Amino acid sequence: MLKIITCLRSGLVVSAITATSMGLSAGSVFAQEDDDKEDKEASSREVLVDCDKGQSVTQTLVQFANDTKPLEIIIKGSCVNNEDEVQIERRQVDLVGDEENPGTIPYMLVDGGRQVGIGDNLTLSGGLAVGDGSVEVVSETGDITINGGIFLGSQAKLAIYIEPSDDDEDSNGELAADEEASGGIITVNGQIWVTNHSLLEVQRGGGDGTVFLNGTGEFYDDIIVSLQSSIDVSNASVGNISLERDSHAAFNGNVTAKDGYGGNTISCDSESRVWEVEPNGIGDTSDFSFSGHWPCLGY
Repeated sequence: MLKIITCLRSGLVVSAITATSMGLSAGSVFAQEDDDKEDKEASSREVLVDCDKGQSVTQTLVQFANDTKPLEIIIKGSCVNNEDEVQIERRQVDLVGDEENPGTIPYMLVDGGRQVGIGDNLTLSGGLAVGDGSVEVVSETGDITINGGIFLGSQAKLAIYIEPSDDDEDSNGELAADEEASGGIITVNGQIWVTNHSLLEVQRGGGDGTVFLNGTGEFYDDIIVSLQSSIDVSNASVGNISLERDSHAAFNGNVTAKDGYGGNTISCDSESRVWEVEPNGIGDTSDFSFSGHWPCLGY
């Protein structure tokens, strides 16, 4: 089984060591962390931006640029004519669309911003670029569309996934027996570049929604992974994939070719591989043909 990335929460380890030296149990450390998380959520800031009234997401970001509280911006209507781009450099910013009047923003750039979220009922009309930052595109009940493609560079991380809404879960966080998981549709139209030690994760975390990585609709590679970068894909429809310069792809289950069986290609150079995390099972690559260096498929 391929291990692409292992994340160590060093702060938590240090907290546990400190707590032990003070005679506290490890459980109390986790409890304190949970309390801190609840306090943080309680102190978050929520701002409505009504684009149809000339308001701007950029102006809101400038207004709260030095604020340490997590910021959620609810976008109502289209901001495409109000600003050229939305640039995020600070931590803990979530952008979601209004439920009754979904939001649209132009090109979005995340430059060093961490814990940035793109949520339900939102369209990015000009694409998404992430440099040295981390972004999550998460659908619970509403649709999310990114037109113009995605670029990840300089140790960027992007996670795209569907998850059940809170209404679908019981008090233990599990899916209720009499409920079906909900979830919208996440669509990416345009090329996806993953380069320079970056990571793209695509998965469905229990919801019934779907992820479509549609590419350009032309005879080009839909996903280009280069310079020691990785993609980790499950429960998604993808097109042609190119792996270059010691880059890797992991198929974790229910990955289908956008153009049907044999309709899409995975190409590799001599340093790159695609891995079946569940060999001969739902994680296999049977929908795809291979080109370039052989064997492209890792073992």
